[in-house]
Amino acid sequence: MTKITMIQGTSQQVNLTFLQSDGSPIDLTSGKVYFTVNSDSTPDSDASAAIQKTITAHSDPTLGKTSLTLDPIDTSTLTAGSYRYDAKAIAASGTEVALAQDAFVVKAAITRSIT
Repeated sequence: MTKITMIQGTSQQVNLTFLQSDGSPIDLTSGKVYFTVNSDSTPDSDASAAIQKTITAHSDPTLGKTSLTLDPIDTSTLTAGSYRYDAKAIAASGTEVALAQDAFVVKAAITRSIT
């Protein structure tokens, strides 16, 4: 995974690919992907998540590829700073694969209103 940097209140597409340990893709057909952003890298639960998304429609499920859109509402109220994110796929077969954590940085918006 790679670091994600966003400006408060903007949108961004995130593309993810899930592979098994041997490098073959996880088939996401009828599976789910969970994407979570948190200020704590070892939270006790998802209750403290700053952003949480569940993806059920995948861009290329047989190749383990999915994408999600982070919407302006997702970051508009977040305090500028550093967070951590991860993603977990659960295939229809029950196989679970988690992508490693990485940095999620929110930068303050300079322009606050557009007329």
